[in-house]
Amino acid sequence: PRAIINTRNSAGNTSLLQAIANHDSRTALALIENGADLHMNDKDGNSVLSLAKQRQMGEVVREIRQRVRSEQHDVDLTGTTMLYRL
Repeated sequence: PRAIINTRNSAGNTSLLQAIANHDSRTALALIENGADLHMNDKDGNSVLSLAKQRQMGEVVREIRQRVRSEQHDVDLTGTTMLYRL
């Protein structure tokens, strides 16, 4: 299912990028909840977070930040976190 959620349309947008472009917080939050990739960029290089900020979608911005923050503290099999690897 994640592969389908993260497929790009003819304009180069994923479902999440399109929902944010359309100011559709409800759909964006549902996509995030169902595993949409939060690290995708649009064709201009804008991240989902920056687009949500530009469109003043506060609830979506908070959810993205919370999930990305959580990912940064996930530990891999070697015991290192994403922040350490950066």
